[in-house]
Amino acid sequence: MKFYDRETELKNLERMGFLAETNKHMVIITGRRRIGKTRLIKEFIDGKNAFYFFIDRTNSNLLLQHLSMVLKNKLGDRIVGTLDWDEAFKSLINHFDIIVLDEFQNIFHVDRGALSILQRIWDNNDKPVLLVLIGSYIGLMKKVFEDYKSPLYGRSSGRLIIKPLNYMDVREILRDLGYKGEETFITIYSILGGVPLYYEYLESFNPDKNWRDVITTLFLQEPHPLYDEPIIILTGEFGKEQQTYMSILEAIATGRSSMTEICNDAGINLKSIGKYLKELRQYYEIIERKLPIFEHPSSKKSRYFIEDNLLRFWFRFIHRNRNYLEIGDIESIIEIINNDITQYTSQVFEKIVSQIILKNPPFKITNIGQWWSRRGDEIDIIAANKHTKDILFCECKWRNRKIDYNVVEDLKRKASLVKWYNEKRKEYFMVVSKSGFTKNCLNKMSEENIIYWDLKDIKNIIEGSYDEIYFLKKQ
Repeated sequence: MKFYDRETELKNLERMGFLAETNKHMVIITGRRRIGKTRLIKEFIDGKNAFYFFIDRTNSNLLLQHLSMVLKNKLGDRIVGTLDWDEAFKSLINHFDIIVLDEFQNIFHVDRGALSILQRIWDNNDKPVLLVLIGSYIGLMKKVFEDYKSPLYGRSSGRLIIKPLNYMDVREILRDLGYKGEETFITIYSILGGVPLYYEYLESFNPDKNWRDVITTLFLQEPHPLYDEPIIILTGEFGKEQQTYMSILEAIATGRSSMTEICNDAGINLKSIGKYLKELRQYYEIIERKLPIFEHPSSKKSRYFIEDNLLRFWFRFIHRNRNYLEIGDIESIIEIINNDITQYTSQVFEKIVSQIILKNPPFKITNIGQWWSRRGDEIDIIAANKHTKDILFCECKWRNRKIDYNVVEDLKRKASLVKWYNEKRKEYFMVVSKSGFTKNCLNKMSEENIIYWDLKDIKNIIEGSYDEIYFLKKQ
């Protein structure tokens, strides 16, 4: 599959490569498995005096034999026999401008002593060189580079975190693969998220161009390449404690968002849950903690959500229904998903609309988020400018029916409950609907300068077939 996006990441790497022409630099690249780190770095080193090596989790002697063989293929007679770690690291630094060691966290298991050797050689080296260390397991990479007892602590010049592709990039991939329609794009993105490899599976296995067949092919029908994907990811991160973390993630995926709800559903003591949630959020970056917009960071109104679409989908639909798969009843799982896919996708739809608003704002945005009250009132998106006091209230409806004007009325009611410069602010209202609007609703929104979008509008905005005042044209 062709290389998509990553323009910012490539520019950052090129900048580090430029700096390394006059001084040594060590760069850490992290990101979850299959996110595209290796593909990115190979695009970067193409045509350069670079050395790439994958560190397998084997024993030290076998790994050194392999490394020596690869070096000999590159350098010829300058490499004799099997090198030790000292000789190998010195050869790399002496002969290459860029050195890439992929899955570097595995060296922690292979030979911890190699870290001290690398640290000594790095500290004593004055040759300009760029050392790029790539790792998939975020927790272990942090242990290698952020633990002050680690030999490499404080040595890196910077860290590049590779995030999943956003909806706009995934949409381009799906179009290139022959999928059609905004509803199909959004639904598949809500299932697979932004990991490029999962879309390579679509290219390889070529399911029918609808979300049901995508799920059947990738999760339910042999060889179902994504059936155990989350287990592989989580086992690598959590090891023996995997089951506790899985219980927490399953609770969050099925709608338990407060700390108390998660504890009750996962069977974990309230005094213990804080440690696990903090690690999942700050250390492993698997979940996110949200507060109502404008709320103080110490507020107890926090809610927790799974950031990754595939993990969220898998825990909500695949993991808890594995018993059907064991008896070969794929149809029952598809029926369960079909009955809940609209509600499931609505949360992703809100994120997509937020991304589009940020790229096409009606005013300069300083704050964007969600809002909810203890009484149960919620607003999907609020965007604001704290300097000009402009504020946008947005409702997103992923429903299979047209929206009537009562949705606008309810949005206005909820907006009045938001305490933020109430007497000074300039208010904008916006409704985004998957299935469009009733005629009565369209007429009233036009009269009241309400911004309204349907899926056709989203398509036009993303594809650029609109003028510069498109956002305000519907007021």
